[in-house]
Amino acid sequence: MADGRWGEAVESWRSLEGKEAVGVGEECRKCNEAVCLLYTGRLEEARAVLEGLVDEGKVAAGGVFNLATVYELCSDASRGLKMGLAERVAGLGVEMVGASFKM
Repeated sequence: MADGRWGEAVESWRSLEGKEAVGVGEECRKCNEAVCLLYTGRLEEARAVLEGLVDEGKVAAGGVFNLATVYELCSDASRGLKMGLAERVAGLGVEMVGASFKM
């Protein structure tokens, strides 16, 4: 990632799936994978990865912020998508500030 080799980084992050011994949690791995997908222009894949984390109840400020960014890049209706995301996160009992949702 640091070298800007985003496509290779996607594959590297994916290769760590299920390998807890490497010291990287699954949420962190998926967030990094999604960022790399974003930088390779694979927005729908990045969106699916990040939305999957929310579906699993795994929400952190960084992942939510990244998903809000993907919404801005994917749709003219990003405000509605971000509002829906805020409602989903609140429904999980997680409190976050508006900045996490880029509002």
